[in-house]
Amino acid sequence: WNTLHQPSTFFRADGPKAPASIITPLLTMTLAFTVLFLLLHLLRMRTEVTKRKADRLEHLKIARQQKGA
Repeated sequence: WNTLHQPSTFFRADGPKAPASIITPLLTMTLAFTVLFLLLHLLRMRTEVTKRKADRLEHLKIARQQKGA
């Protein structure tokens, strides 16, 4: 096992072994990706709620037209 995998680089008892020039962009992009994912997820949820409201109104409109006819 130890010959196939290198030892931990970031999560070490004595601190990360990787230089700050690698850790900083890695953490920055991890945070940016997480924020982007959450924003896109919230946007999709809002779009789905709006779509369902529009569908419900369309069904009500059709039902009223059929009832009146």
